[in-house]
Formats: sequence, structure tokens, C-alpha cells
Amino acid sequence: MPIILEYAKMRLQDIKAETQQFFKAPLDYVLSRQILRKALLLEWLDNVRPVLGTKYEHFIEKGVKG
Repeated sequence: MPIILEYAKMRLQDIKAETQQFFKAPLDYVLSRQILRKALLLEWLDNVRPVLGTKYEHFIEKGVKG
């Protein structure tokens, strides 16, 4: 049980830090999250590219066009 409590404390600290960052500079916080999301999507697309010619090809087509 102590491990779960430690994890909960760490998560609360993370949430507190993110909340403070958001209130200091909300626009910067939102933009950084959007950039992170876009970077993760591009990384995912790079990993999925070998599926060209399979039933998953439409994911690549949408990613390249959009």
C-alpha cells in the first residue's frame, strides 16, 4: 500500500507543478502541449509508415495531407 501512496503523492506534485506553470503563462502552456501532441503524432506516423499497401494505409494518407 505505501507504494500506491508514494505514487499518489508524486502525481499530486506533478499536477501542482503543471497547474502553477499554466497560471504563470497559460498561452505558453497550451502551445507547448499542442507542440508535444504534434511531435508524438509525427513520431507515430514515422513508425507506421511501413504499413503502406496494407489496410492501414489510409492512416498515412490522412497524416500526410493534414
